[in-house]
Amino acid sequence: MKTIFISFFLLLAAKAQAQPLYSTRDSVHILWQPGTKITADDYMAKDAPDQIKKDMEKYGYSAVASIGLWSILDIPEDPDKNYDQPERIYIAPAFERTTSYAKTKDTLELAMANMVFDLAEIAARRARRDLKEIRDSIPAIGAAAIMFMTVKQDMENNRKELFNSYLKEVYIRKIPGAYTKWRSTVDTLLMETAAFATTPEECYRFLSNKPTQKGYIMAPTVIPAMEKKKD
Repeated sequence: MKTIFISFFLLLAAKAQAQPLYSTRDSVHILWQPGTKITADDYMAKDAPDQIKKDMEKYGYSAVASIGLWSILDIPEDPDKNYDQPERIYIAPAFERTTSYAKTKDTLELAMANMVFDLAEIAARRARRDLKEIRDSIPAIGAAAIMFMTVKQDMENNRKELFNSYLKEVYIRKIPGAYTKWRSTVDTLLMETAAFATTPEECYRFLSNKPTQKGYIMAPTVIPAMEKKKD
């Protein structure tokens, strides 16, 4: 029994060593990962644009998180040689320290500002779900690449809708209990979409600014988003 246990432990250790360790933050950016904590010290901007400060004064809030939603398409460097290798799409929400501004260290105020990070993650997960549905319905290499810009556009629209609804209820209309309701809803959505969470590899793809997989390059061109039919 002891020999079996030791062998099992060594097997787990070997697997752990075989898995690459990807960085998910640097001196400027923090990319979304489960359990990521953003603190007052991460709000490093010394000042904010005049319009932001006017809005902070008008609506009475004290922290603004600078959030980006990054996406990129990598393809095989030699498609003739690697015709059976699928395209790789990376998506990751990023918190930018140097442009995030806070006049307070109040934990609730910062938690309210940090919510937009999770909202961006929800938009990213919905995009990954859409890409999976495309691949499942059209199991051909290149299908996801063709739809990349369309999914990206939909993702950005979804992010804006979430952000605007959240800001309107919590900061502008100041509906009682709105933040608590949003926190509960977002936590539920994150739990339900855990299978589509941002991976460490996706984070590192953006921090390193180069493909993580050997034999891949960033796509030099992408197919424009499909126009939506007007009702």
